[in-house]
Amino acid sequence: MIRTEGIVLSERNAGESSKALKVYTLDAGLVTIYAKGALKRSSKVTSSSQVFFVNEYTISKSGVFYYIKSANILSSNLHLRQSLVKLSYANLVLEIYLKSNMEEIENKNAYLLLKKYLETIEDSTARVRTMQLLLKYISFIGFRPAMKGKYFLVDGGGLSPNLEYSSKYYELNDEEVEYLNLLMYKDLEFEFQKKDFERKIFHIIIEYIKYCLDLRQINSLELIREE
Repeated sequence: MIRTEGIVLSERNAGESSKALKVYTLDAGLVTIYAKGALKRSSKVTSSSQVFFVNEYTISKSGVFYYIKSANILSSNLHLRQSLVKLSYANLVLEIYLKSNMEEIENKNAYLLLKKYLETIEDSTARVRTMQLLLKYISFIGFRPAMKGKYFLVDGGGLSPNLEYSSKYYELNDEEVEYLNLLMYKDLEFEFQKKDFERKIFHIIIEYIKYCLDLRQINSLELIREE
């Protein structure tokens, strides 16, 4: 029996009246939860089985699934569904979490980062907050990029003062290097000034994550409109 917070990353129908959920939890990492009867309007777990919801669970494991003993909603994050911009970036983050986590490996830092991100993302800051989260998250799971130098080596561990043997790299000026460091080290409340190179930095971070996690494609990127 486990009592823990969890964020619903995905849901799919399981049978005629139930759902199988992927939930990222504070104390057990990514788990698969069988939400029995969640498709029934009268079910107590219907609301808490929706994507983006933050819940307090009591769960127990039987076979490959965890089963819900109780679930209380802590935050619905409904504001994400009121904006296509926020929804698109949040879906991108959830997809990366899903594709980069093995089940039942605890990472409290990664959980608390995601929780704060989902609660605080706004239209005007969606891209910069997403860049911040992705840099911090990839560091939490063992792929922290080097942060000194003018060349970002996608296949060479981040910034470097020289090209070495990289086959994929981007050259950055001093302002771009400073900006990248601010994204890494400042918290999610830091107020960034708008930069015309944000799109470039976002692309570099995505390429680095794809390389580190061996992802050929991130489907949610197709929903993001780059201005």
